[in-house]
Amino acid sequence: MFMLGKWQCYMNQLNSKYSEKSKMKELFHSSSKFILITLKPMVDGTGEEVEDDDLVGFLMWRFDFEDTLIQNVKQSVTYCYELQIESDYFGLGFGSRLIEILSLISCRVSIRKIMLTVQIINESALKFYRHLSFEIDDISPSKFEQKTDYEILSKVVL
Repeated sequence: MFMLGKWQCYMNQLNSKYSEKSKMKELFHSSSKFILITLKPMVDGTGEEVEDDDLVGFLMWRFDFEDTLIQNVKQSVTYCYELQIESDYFGLGFGSRLIEILSLISCRVSIRKIMLTVQIINESALKFYRHLSFEIDDISPSKFEQKTDYEILSKVVL
């Protein structure tokens, strides 16, 4: 993964239980799905695979069930586990487009909520998600005055 270096920087600054091994396990879980943005098609006309340096960004997600404020009641959600864009391509709309595609996929299968976890130290990510109408979810620890290094954000999709 071309972005794990930046991810590791954030993890080193946090008082958390994350490790590269646990992150890789999460990324490559059997339920994980990816949306990739590349500079060229993933396979060119000759059937040759694209080089890693052609990867601009990716979004890793899963269909999941998440807790609600009602005890023992879960809801179907699309959970965005990872969204990363190569820094040379920041501000060009690639991240917004990935979230838009994820919203369309969610609607297609009648799931009306996208959720994600964002590290509080990652101010640019918080700003990005707020710009896309994500809000602190009702189950986020901060809603219960718990001090953590992350927020759970969500967005209703129609």
